[in-house]
Amino acid sequence: ADVKTEGCSLVPLYRYYLSSGNDHFYTTNPNEIGTTTPGTTGRYGFKSEGTVGRIYNRRAAPDVVPLFRYWNSGIKDHFYTTNFHELACGASGFNYEGIQGYCFKYFLPGINRPLYRYWNGNNDHFYTTNPSEIGTTTPGVKGKHGYISEGITCYVV
Repeated sequence: ADVKTEGCSLVPLYRYYLSSGNDHFYTTNPNEIGTTTPGTTGRYGFKSEGTVGRIYNRRAAPDVVPLFRYWNSGIKDHFYTTNFHELACGASGFNYEGIQGYCFKYFLPGINRPLYRYWNGNNDHFYTTNPSEIGTTTPGVKGKHGYISEGITCYVV
């Protein structure tokens, strides 16, 4: 499939982990944490875990959708979704932090791959393109580290 991207850029979606707060954080802005080198610790104690893929910095085509970012200070959890109505401008203690970037809503063979979403009882949402990290991609099934699959958030390059 031919994806039109004129005037848009694919940018890395960086993954960080704060062990003291059991929170995974994802951003396209490396200045938020201050490091992109895997294994190094940046601002607020977040350790870089590399990238989970690339997303667009703005709407690139009709097949891309916004990836919304939320933060819940009560349970110390970042949450990402392409479904604005899941939390809208903020619900269940989550505050809306804006659009992180744009990812595909459909699988395009040879172009993108799924970004899986997981949740565990320690108040952490976890996102990965590598299903072996948790060991399951079936929604509702518990995998490694107590994470339960919540399905596919979107598709990243």
